[in-house]
Amino acid sequence: MTRNVSRLIHIRKKSETLHYRAAQLEGKLFLGDETKVFLEFVEHEYEKSISNRAITSFKKNKKRDLAILSLFLSSGLRCAELVGINLNDLNLETGKVSVIRKEGKKDVVPIAHFSHKYITDYFETRSSIDTEIQALFITDYKQKIRKIANASINNPHCQY
Repeated sequence: MTRNVSRLIHIRKKSETLHYRAAQLEGKLFLGDETKVFLEFVEHEYEKSISNRAITSFKKNKKRDLAILSLFLSSGLRCAELVGINLNDLNLETGKVSVIRKEGKKDVVPIAHFSHKYITDYFETRSSIDTEIQALFITDYKQKIRKIANASINNPHCQY
């Protein structure tokens, strides 16, 4: 070949509005009764099904974990995106959270209203912890406060 014909093909990147992306995601999220039933199960019934040893950790992190679950279910965020959220990235008044997507791209994601209760409950607990860490979700392991790791979310038995 004497020339590269593929260079003649122009690829236009779709320009999607926040509203369009929210509408696309909404069909993939559990925004109905399934979510409510699941979160209520975790909040009120789950601890009855775990060992006494696990109950201590569950109770310690219950508000944080419910906030994480509700944020996942109400926004469609990936684990790495959720872990990267700082305190000032979340705005419950507007119902939006700023995240860093793949390849370092910034984005604003809408969150469903049902998660606000769980996030507010966690904020109250989070604000009582004396730390300079700006990450929204933190963990206390061996008396050291740290930003929660992906592994801690993906494998709840793993602590960092």
